[in-house]
Amino acid sequence: MPLVGTKMVNSRQPSPDDMIRGLKVARDLFNDIPINLGCARPRGKHYLDVEKFAVDYDIDGIAFPEDETFEYARNKRKVFLSHACCGNVILDLMEVINS
Repeated sequence: MPLVGTKMVNSRQPSPDDMIRGLKVARDLFNDIPINLGCARPRGKHYLDVEKFAVDYDIDGIAFPEDETFEYARNKRKVFLSHACCGNVILDLMEVINS
């Protein structure tokens, strides 16, 4: 992700397909470990498919999902909200997963 103030600032932004492949690999390799789609990611209409894939492929959390994704998730599975930073939400996720 080309974040200002980092060495990645001039890197190519990942495509939605790149992100979906990355989420799939992460979930397939680390099935017992919580995985989040964090806040430092590209946004826009063409990235809605990434968020919906995350819901459908049992990714454990999505930081600041689009309204459309939130409603999509509510119709698919139980949704929990957290006020924690996406980098620190692991304790909330572990509580939900273990309940």
